[in-house]
Parts: sequence; structure tokens; C-alpha cells
Amino acid sequence: MTKLCDIVDIKNNDLTSITLEIKDNKELELINLGFDPKLKYIYLSKGENHTLKFIKSDMDSFSIDFGRNGYTLISDDVKDQKNKIIDCISNDFSITYDGERKDFIKTSNIMSLDDKKDLEFKISLYWFNDGDVSMHRDNRFFKFFKNLSQAESYIDKYYNIQNKSEIHKSNQTGCNILDYDVSCKEYSIDNDLEL
Repeated sequence: MTKLCDIVDIKNNDLTSITLEIKDNKELELINLGFDPKLKYIYLSKGENHTLKFIKSDMDSFSIDFGRNGYTLISDDVKDQKNKIIDCISNDFSITYDGERKDFIKTSNIMSLDDKKDLEFKISLYWFNDGDVSMHRDNRFFKFFKNLSQAESYIDKYYNIQNKSEIHKSNQTGCNILDYDVSCKEYSIDNDLEL
């Protein structure tokens, strides 16, 4: 199954933003992924708050805002597109886009799927009993999962595990913690499981 990362090139990835360019002759793939076939560029600002801009080949555009200080009310279709873009950037390319400027340095040199190979991260999972699991990557919140099994499946899909701790409890909150040292796996179109 074609994913967004298969049909885009990274045109810019610095400490303030990332811009993806749709490869030539990918209209059918865009349609199959739920995007406008005239889409040419996708822009995402980095930081605590984000502007996500969709730019068409005729340079017509629209944008949405989301992040710590609010969001733009969007349709389910645009929400699905936003989620595919975020998954492409943060999962497939392993680029950090949410946080402070210092958080972006490590992944600001990624310009292709090959550039993430062997990039190392520290991942920590936090949860209470059988509740939602909060994943932190390099000591920064990264994602939520419905349960531990789902979080561990995600780690197995995207990372090579170099070290895994035993489950331990936080002295401050009493929540369960599981720590990993990982490196990014090479991207494979065959490794596409649903989480």
C-alpha cells in the first residue's frame, strides 16, 4: 500500500519548518490517500503551535492551525489528511516537529527516508494500570496509545530495540514506566501494520 512518504520529497527541513513536495505524476496516489490531486506542497511549522499549509500546483492554498494554544475546527476529511501528514513526518521520516528549537536539531538533517537509518532515540512509556499509554521520545511527549500492547507494536514497527528496561514505578506519581534505547529501522513498504 502506497503511503504519503512514498510520493513526497523533503524540500526543506530546518529548525522552524518542514516542506514536502509531491513527486511528479502522483495524482492517482494522492486521490487514493484522500488528498486533492492538485496538491503540490505541504508546509508544517515546527514549535509548540503549528500551521499546516496545503499548497496546490496553481499556488492556491489553505491552512489550519493546531497545537498547544488552540486549533482550527476542521472536517473529518481534513483531519484524516492532517493525521497522514503527521504520521509521514514523525513516523516514516522520524522528524521531530513538536517542541522547542533544541528538540529539532537532532532530526533537522533528515532529507530522505534513508537519512533516518540508525538514528537513535530514548523512548519511555508511561501508564497507570490498564489505561492509555503516553510515549515520550527523547524526554518529550510524542504519542498516546490505547494500551501497552499497541505502544510496543509501534516500537517494534519503527525501531530496532537496543535496550529495554524492566517495568518500574515512578517515585513521584506511581505510574508504570518502561524505557527503551532504540534506533530507527530502515523504511519498508512491506512493514505496514495498522496500529
